[in-house]
Amino acid sequence: MRPFYLRSVCGIAMALIVLILSGCNELRTNRIYVKAIGFDYRDGEYIIHVQILDFSNEAKSESGNIANNKTPIWTGESRGKTLDEATDQLLNTSQERLDFSHVTSILMSPRALKKISRNDMSQLLAEYPELRLNIWVYGTNLPLNEVFITKAFFNSSNTSSLLHSPENVYRQRSAIEPVYLFKLIREMNHPAMSDYVPEISVDKSTWKMDFKDSPKMDITGAHFLQNGEYKGSLSRDQLVGWPWMNPTMRKWDLNVQEAGKHFGTATFNRTKVKVRYRMNASNDPVFDVDIHTKAVMSFRQDVTPLKEAGQAAAKIIEAQIRTTFRNALDKKVDVYQFTEIYYRKNYRDWSKRTAKGNRFILKEDSLGQIRVTVDMQIPGKYKP
Repeated sequence: MRPFYLRSVCGIAMALIVLILSGCNELRTNRIYVKAIGFDYRDGEYIIHVQILDFSNEAKSESGNIANNKTPIWTGESRGKTLDEATDQLLNTSQERLDFSHVTSILMSPRALKKISRNDMSQLLAEYPELRLNIWVYGTNLPLNEVFITKAFFNSSNTSSLLHSPENVYRQRSAIEPVYLFKLIREMNHPAMSDYVPEISVDKSTWKMDFKDSPKMDITGAHFLQNGEYKGSLSRDQLVGWPWMNPTMRKWDLNVQEAGKHFGTATFNRTKVKVRYRMNASNDPVFDVDIHTKAVMSFRQDVTPLKEAGQAAAKIIEAQIRTTFRNALDKKVDVYQFTEIYYRKNYRDWSKRTAKGNRFILKEDSLGQIRVTVDMQIPGKYKP
């Protein structure tokens, strides 16, 4: 009796395992997980793009069991007169349920940034409550699908690409800080703040695999909105002074030179920024900036004292901050959020001068004194 009893128990256990595994497989195949959403607007129609990754293959590529270049990336595209209509077309042809709970990035064209309002964003979040607010937002001048099909490095999972995981690149070179959706919505609803989304592009020439071009994503600038209105974009070169005004800056390199004399390359790590406002003789607000930063002369080409190299670096930093401010003024963008400081310090005067945020008041002389202190060190003595 006992062997028969054991055989019966084992048989029942095996049957349960088969049922559980088949149920898991059915659950897995009954959903399609969207990883990124793209928005465009053309000829009076909203165009929605989606990027879908095969997570079974993604897991294999992450463990090195499948080559990254063989891992498929699926994309979808639908159109409609409204966002609802465009989304419905996507759902009608998806074959299985689309799950938006794994979305980690949103990509928008300049046309979409001009058209999609705060209400549209709220409507989108209401329609898909599984969308989280801590997802990255980008703009691009490229066809959205071209960005979506660009793959990550080596055999890495495509979820590690710049589109989905920009933090490590920002820590390595802090040119333009990535933006979460909740930050964009918060600043779109703030009457005194400029908001932006990084511009993502595709570099087709820098990297190669077996002597063949291997396109890779790159952050090449930023698209700006002022009081919810799209103002245009600025390139990374035009925003060269932005990192110095950003306390979240992690790493930035600067070639230090003055009057044809090249001191070397300095690596900066974090900045301390203080902005104070005052009224000038014309009774207009002026903003003075104090910056303190540390740097290590990582590649030294001259035996000039480090203090002199630090002073030369301070002059370059000041010039770059002013250049970026002027570039942003051409677009009527408050790139350093000076107006928000004015709003907090003197709301009544801000409200009157700006018509409660509807009038842009910054001018070239709104940026007053800039005092930059650089603590330049050599690698052996550097402490972050």
